[in-house]
Amino acid sequence: MEGTDAVMQGQSSLSSALVVSAPKTLQDLAVDGQKQLDTVVEAAHDILLSLNRALCSPSFWVAPSLQAGSNGPADSSADGANEGGSVATTAGGESGVTKEKASDGGEGLTALDATRFRYRNATAALRATVTAILKQTQAARAEIDGATVENIDNDEVEYLEQRANDLREEVIRKNQILKLHMDQLRTLIADIFMWQTSGL
Repeated sequence: MEGTDAVMQGQSSLSSALVVSAPKTLQDLAVDGQKQLDTVVEAAHDILLSLNRALCSPSFWVAPSLQAGSNGPADSSADGANEGGSVATTAGGESGVTKEKASDGGEGLTALDATRFRYRNATAALRATVTAILKQTQAARAEIDGATVENIDNDEVEYLEQRANDLREEVIRKNQILKLHMDQLRTLIADIFMWQTSGL
């Protein structure tokens, strides 16, 4: 019985492997490409939202010298608390607000890292899908030209080729838009830091 069970398990494993390794059709690849494109667009949108959250955090724009200065009065207020006690409460409250703002900025940057990682994975998957579509369409075209396969619809192949090109152009366009936003944000950050430096 144990030998029979082992053989059956081996056959089921082999069948599962064959099912998993079965090549996808062009239509399946086109559907996967559309889903991956949607994921890329969503991840790019999340990147912009994370950047906006990080940039909207007041602690992100506080210069190091100002942070050190804000820590100084807080420490002196804490020392004064040993004498009077009334100033320490205010310093503690400001410290709590500062930590909360810093936490908001940190969460924004953490979310940015996660969305960037998801964006890179989705982009890589989309490129792989587009490459697979192009390879299959090229192979189908070669078979049609060689008159080896008669059941392939020429119009469908042309449609899928056009669809693959559209997906590739869409990815290029989205990457250009994202790069433009990144450049604009870098310029904005540089201008704000220059303004803060000149104001100190």
